[in-house]
Amino acid sequence: PLAAQRLLQEAGSQRSAGRRPGVRPAVVTSTLDADMQASVERMLQDRVDGLPPKVSMAVLVMDNDTLEVKAYAGSADFSDDSRAAHVDMVRGVRSPGSTLKPFLYAQALDEGLIHSESLLIDAPMSFGGYAPGNFQAAFAGPISVAQALQRSLNVPAVDLLDRVGPSSFASVMLAGGVRLRLPAGAEPNLSLILGGGGTTLEELVGAYRALARGGVSGRPRLRPEQARVESRMMSPGAAWIVRDILESGGHPDRPFYQSGSPSRQLAWKTGTSFGFRDAWAVGVTDRWTMGVWVGRPDGTPNPGFFGANVAAPLLQDIVAALPEGAQQVRVRPETVQAAVTCWPLGYKLGSVPSGVCPEQRAAWVLNQTAPPSFAGYADASRGPLRLGGVASGSVLRPVPGGREVALDVDVQGTEGEVWWMLDGRVVGHGASGHPFKLVLAMDGRYTLTVMDTQGRHDRVVFEIAGVTP
Repeated sequence: PLAAQRLLQEAGSQRSAGRRPGVRPAVVTSTLDADMQASVERMLQDRVDGLPPKVSMAVLVMDNDTLEVKAYAGSADFSDDSRAAHVDMVRGVRSPGSTLKPFLYAQALDEGLIHSESLLIDAPMSFGGYAPGNFQAAFAGPISVAQALQRSLNVPAVDLLDRVGPSSFASVMLAGGVRLRLPAGAEPNLSLILGGGGTTLEELVGAYRALARGGVSGRPRLRPEQARVESRMMSPGAAWIVRDILESGGHPDRPFYQSGSPSRQLAWKTGTSFGFRDAWAVGVTDRWTMGVWVGRPDGTPNPGFFGANVAAPLLQDIVAALPEGAQQVRVRPETVQAAVTCWPLGYKLGSVPSGVCPEQRAAWVLNQTAPPSFAGYADASRGPLRLGGVASGSVLRPVPGGREVALDVDVQGTEGEVWWMLDGRVVGHGASGHPFKLVLAMDGRYTLTVMDTQGRHDRVVFEIAGVTP
């Protein structure tokens, strides 16, 4: 029904031969597929009773070749006024959460800043007073580009946007059909990559199509007579690498298809806006681009509703129900090469200035470019960083009658500030020359990590026993 309302509005507002503005034609033709539309509506009906009051859903499915919209559901149940059913959330402007991150990584690839195994740092950082955290509150420490994108880590993305430039990123998004709405008078800033600028489900679907069509986005078409509008967002090589990361992890050394791929292979990304107001899942296959939004049209938070647990399952069910179409051959662009790189330095094997290669990793590189990592090279060549005070595999017990275990740990091989993380959560930071005291009062297995400002790290795994009664 919301698609029908839109079609009638647009048909009545257009001036065409022999017809005055405001006068609708006798028949308005859409691109919608009746069977696909009915299938999507059934899926929404099956889920709507499990939603909290006033929560709605929206779905858009587009053919990658024709840009034709085949399924359009602007609300969960058009007959349920309690869910603001007449509000079309395909066109509603909402915070996109983390759904823009693939485009940032593509831009960084095109600018020669990274390859798929470049070192990024996921640790507490402040960018001019802006200190982003992760959805799960824990930090991963040193991490590759592919891992950071797959796990949707926030600090590496903000760091990357700081290097690319918020205005440049906003311009690339606008060129691809995504207009990031900001508060009046505001300029693009680092919050953009975490959902700081509003967009629509329709715009996101059009942009994600670029991952499946060589970097070219397209505006979804709801009427056959609408002109095709396409624009380049990224190079074919950057689109291929980002899609491979979202689809399969982005590791060239894994078993990999070189010709032909299942047409249902899905590259997808979720997003959750601040306060659980919007849950997203957007994805592409060879033939289709589709997006899902879940939330309240009035913007009220829905605690516990995030993209991975609400929107992603619906997206995957939609993919399973879509026609597969003809099998296509996936061709890797000539600009994309598999290369052995030196972690964490970033260089290709054999081209490290110092000759030191701490760890070899296979990576996808674009245009033979393997830039040095933002962090890690100067210090990694000096020697290893070592955590002292507790050995991996240790089982520690309290003194007789004690109810806790106290550890004094330290670090060698670095200078300046270090962060201490217990099971991925930051528990302290300070100067490297001073011991760090850790007190544990629960039995269990623990992972302690220390990391310096250059991303070098060491970790130990140990066990506490005999504390818990």
